[in-house]
Amino acid sequence: MWPMGSGSVQWRLSGLFMEFRNTGSFDHFHDGIDITDVPAPTGELVFPVDNGTVETIYYGGDNSYVSITHSQGTGRTVYLHIDPNDNLTSGQPVSVGTLLGSVRDIAGPGDHLHFNEGFNYAEVNPLQSGHIAPFDDER
Repeated sequence: MWPMGSGSVQWRLSGLFMEFRNTGSFDHFHDGIDITDVPAPTGELVFPVDNGTVETIYYGGDNSYVSITHSQGTGRTVYLHIDPNDNLTSGQPVSVGTLLGSVRDIAGPGDHLHFNEGFNYAEVNPLQSGHIAPFDDER
């Protein structure tokens, strides 16, 4: 299940889990994957990859996000660089079909959905955790 569009479409990745990011001011290892396409997916609808509960809705411009806690698996998924759905509330149960928001038009390296799984510096590779179908280079 992919977190954008119909959920069954495979998207292009522009950032991989644990790749080194040399930003000059905040060098770090990437804690998720960046999902994109050509053209950029601005406005593409975003949905949770599993049932859960809304933990946080953050409105912070390009860094706006929604986080969902799950009773099984890695515990939490985060959907960053989105315009959150105004009808969501913290503590609300969500299912795979619940609209979380849409991909934002962000400044910088191109519009994309940053998606990660895990808790507080214990993130896991979403491509190996079971939520997202294995990536196929033959797209």
